[in-house]
Amino acid sequence: MQIRLPRYLLPFNLTQLPHSRVEVAVIGAGVAGLRCSLRLADSYEVEIFAKGSPEKTNTWHAQGGVAAALAADDSAEKHAQDSLKTGAGLSDRPVVEKVTKAAPELIRKLVSSEPVFNRSENRLSLGREGGHSCARVVHASGDATGREISQILLDRVKNSPGINLNLNSMVVDLVIDQGKISGILVVRNGRLEFVETGALVLATGGLGQIYRETTNCVGTTGDAMAMALRSGLSLQDMEFIQFHPTVLYLPGAPRFLITEAVRGEGGIIRDISGERFLSSADPRAELAPRDLVSREILQRMILTDSSSVYLDLTEFSTDWLENRFPTVFSTCQSYGLDISRELIPVRPCAHYSMGGVLVELPGRTAVEGVYAVGETASTGFHGANRLASNSLLEGLVLGDSLGREILQVGLVKTSRPAGLKSSGLTGSRNLDLVDVRKSLQSTMWRYAGILRDRDRLVRARESIARWIELTATVDCRTPADLETINMLQLGLIVVNQALLRRESRGAHFRTDFQTARDKFRCHSTVCWDFQENCLDSGWRAVEQ
Repeated sequence: MQIRLPRYLLPFNLTQLPHSRVEVAVIGAGVAGLRCSLRLADSYEVEIFAKGSPEKTNTWHAQGGVAAALAADDSAEKHAQDSLKTGAGLSDRPVVEKVTKAAPELIRKLVSSEPVFNRSENRLSLGREGGHSCARVVHASGDATGREISQILLDRVKNSPGINLNLNSMVVDLVIDQGKISGILVVRNGRLEFVETGALVLATGGLGQIYRETTNCVGTTGDAMAMALRSGLSLQDMEFIQFHPTVLYLPGAPRFLITEAVRGEGGIIRDISGERFLSSADPRAELAPRDLVSREILQRMILTDSSSVYLDLTEFSTDWLENRFPTVFSTCQSYGLDISRELIPVRPCAHYSMGGVLVELPGRTAVEGVYAVGETASTGFHGANRLASNSLLEGLVLGDSLGREILQVGLVKTSRPAGLKSSGLTGSRNLDLVDVRKSLQSTMWRYAGILRDRDRLVRARESIARWIELTATVDCRTPADLETINMLQLGLIVVNQALLRRESRGAHFRTDFQTARDKFRCHSTVCWDFQENCLDSGWRAVEQ
């Protein structure tokens, strides 16, 4: 399929742009970017670029905890086995073993310096979540783990003289010169600037906003993945989108995630008639992996012609719920729902991307000086489906490891490429990009969501390709416009890769190919061929 994809989104002449230099640039203020920055700060000048405040990241809003083998009857090997099983054959074993082995000591260090983690009788409380064979998930401040970890890291960042936190700055594109990083194009204070850098860390998180129904913050538009694609880098496993099974579904209310920990404590999912139905699909019932639970919920909604199912916490007291799940309790209460007496209407929503920029541990890309970490990266840790509470863990472990890697490798010697300029996306076509964005989100939800098939995916690909062609002659200036272009490009990638994977595995389920196939037990890869104006897709073996 031929289609024009711009190398750069905005028009510029590099010699005429305001110019500055920073030793290390980190894009994103979530757990992975912050942790990496802290590791680098004693040796390098680090500048963190973020579109908005850290309170608007998925890390900040994460209710789930951090998984680590801390119990006497648990081990890193068991944690690794659970991760591999949930990954449905696509998790790279060396990556899984590295992260799960590092987890216990990391948590012990974090807990020893911060009193916010949940305890019972002076011992660290361990919860159980979907896909885990035992209790190994630590939480902070009840169900506010992400917020507490973010605050811990942000306090350290703000107290570090080597780090500058640059908010309201949107990085638009990467400038690559002779196979290595040269710098980034940034919109700050309404103007485009060129920032030269000797190392670049991509850590903007996932792409959940390409879906109409999502738990992701409004700015989670996959910017770093799209920039990487336009820079010639490969993306991996982009068809694998995890849908969280239990998201609050009330008219007028935002799609608020109800943490999996409530099911770990005994919460029950019922259909509109009150029947508990998950145990008939899997003996783990509510604690089965997220892909299975989400599919069963959606199919039950279709069967009963209902807009949601219900999460039952009524066997627990008000005091216990308010203490154990304060965020869930207060949010539901703000919408007039007493969860100690009333069922919570929930349904699945897009939550996490297992795919991302193809990297080698701990985050190296094919371009010298460019790295990716966290949800932006695809390391092979999560495989086809992420194990609950492994995402904050990955950000903490690999963010730190990537910082060490950059310290060891050093910085790229850079310069501003002479004569580089681009026309970007320019034109006079009258196109409502707000409407295009909504149409994309609706199309992805309907045709490339939890249940997929060839006809729906082809329809989605044709629509998205048409919108990309239309936007090629639109003058995009605002951050929201630029986000929409990124979302369109990534939507095309997700749909295209889902069409190529003619099987069902993990979070990718094809109703026309309902079983896993050995020939597809490999990672999918995709990059953009600018000479042919087409996607170049391939396959990569899973590391054993």
